[in-house]
Amino acid sequence: MRLFLLPLLILLNGPAWADEYYQFYRIRCVSNIPSIEIDRVGYWNIRNIVWPGNWGWKEHVASLKRLEKDAGLYVFDEWYGYADKSPLVFACGPAKATVTYSIAYREKGPVGSNEPVRMQSRVTITTNGKDLISNIQLGTLKHLRAYSYGEGDGYIDICTEDGCADTSTEITGTLTWEKLDRLLTK
Repeated sequence: MRLFLLPLLILLNGPAWADEYYQFYRIRCVSNIPSIEIDRVGYWNIRNIVWPGNWGWKEHVASLKRLEKDAGLYVFDEWYGYADKSPLVFACGPAKATVTYSIAYREKGPVGSNEPVRMQSRVTITTNGKDLISNIQLGTLKHLRAYSYGEGDGYIDICTEDGCADTSTEITGTLTWEKLDRLLTK
């Protein structure tokens, strides 16, 4: 038994790292469908990507902007995010997603003191100039795909913390938070 415990104690005596989880929203668009898709995704232990170099705020923001440009990964409602302009608009042919947010400021600390971040984010999706989804809190979504067909209304596939709609749902009119709640509790 002692021979078994000795190697285990040696292994456990090494350096320890805390797991860190970074959450993003992947926003994709397919203009020839036209479709907008938003997925909440997360990655563990990517501090060296999110905070490159010596923890400088400018380098951090530049890294987040690269993730936006190269991978469509955006940070909303997290203190490690940043803010520069509101709203963010994603045009996908006749479909358009607009993400609005309030600007909050980081607390005083070793990095990014009083720097702006995106908080209380909401999304509105329009197709053919008509609201399909209006003012839905981004933080409640796990998955959202909205697409239109022809000149008419559109369809959504949606999942929130409370569950997913069983199938693609045809939307006539505008989907608001109240209608979304009813849709998911059918």
